[in-house]
Amino acid sequence: MFITSSYIIFSVAEEDHSDADCLLVTVLTHGEMSNFVHAKECLYSVEKLWLPFTADKCLSLAGKPKIFIIQVSESFFVILIM
Repeated sequence: MFITSSYIIFSVAEEDHSDADCLLVTVLTHGEMSNFVHAKECLYSVEKLWLPFTADKCLSLAGKPKIFIIQVSESFFVILIM
């Protein structure tokens, strides 16, 4: 069975994170310098990684740190702390 990256992100966002102190998401991939990264199934916007975890969508992570580390190529890193 082929599981998409979107399915994984949304599944994690729907979990209860009440016992968690923070969220850390790391992505190692190829990409474009214009906010898009490659997944096995498609090219997608990096916003799709953090939008499911905003306070209005993932209540159990509201007020908790969310850290996203994205390595798009050997020389390009994106680190977002929400």
